[in-house]
Amino acid sequence: MEENIGNDYAVMDNNGFMIEKSKKFNTSISGYAFDIVQKARKILNNDSTFNTIDIIFENQTILMKDDCSSKLNMCIIVSEEKN
Repeated sequence: MEENIGNDYAVMDNNGFMIEKSKKFNTSISGYAFDIVQKARKILNNDSTFNTIDIIFENQTILMKDDCSSKLNMCIIVSEEKN
C-alpha cells in the first residue's frame, strides 16, 4: 500500500493498535493521533461514513480519516518541509 500513497502514513484499529504503517512514519505521534480521533468521534457525526480531521502545523499538515463503520482510521502526513 505504501507505493500507492507516497506519504508517511499509519492505519490503526479502534483500540489504537497499528495495523499498517509506512517505513518512515514517526510512531511517537500515533498515540496523539488515536486520542484526536477518539475525541473527534464524540464531537463529529458518528452516523456519517467518514470523518476527516486536518491538523496544520508550521511545517507539517496531517490528514486523519476515520471510517466510523469499520472503526479503522488512517493518519497521513501530507506535507513536511525539510530544513
